[in-house]
Amino acid sequence: MEKKSSCLLSKLRTYFQRLGCWYEPYGDYLFYGKVKITTVHTTFFIEDYRFHDYLYLFGKNTEKFNGLEELKELSDRLINTSGDHRTSTFVLLLFGKKKLDVQSLYLEKSILFGFKGKKRLGVCLLSDEIECPGELDDVKSFLLNLL
Repeated sequence: MEKKSSCLLSKLRTYFQRLGCWYEPYGDYLFYGKVKITTVHTTFFIEDYRFHDYLYLFGKNTEKFNGLEELKELSDRLINTSGDHRTSTFVLLLFGKKKLDVQSLYLEKSILFGFKGKKRLGVCLLSDEIECPGELDDVKSFLLNLL
């Protein structure tokens, strides 16, 4: 699994450096990456609307995990709800052998009654496989596609 983690980390670093930003290390975290995904809808070559989704990814060893509260505080500091913001997803990717109930480590919150979109917070565990809450299946697919 160590080799798989190393391979994933290398591919994450390349992806985020190319399309967003990547910091290694970042405070108490092994890394921090951010990427902006823009969706544009057009009709007959005229843009109808555009909205932005953001993915924030942090890495940490399972032994140093203190709960979802630290991710909540971090998300409040880093979130960018500029115009056309739809969703910001904050994911803590944990490396290690310690078993966690990742299904209970997910939170979704609307921002300003939904007018500013929403934010999702969750934990993914990378041990023998990638374990994520069901609500983060899109992030799990993204990580699996990088492997």
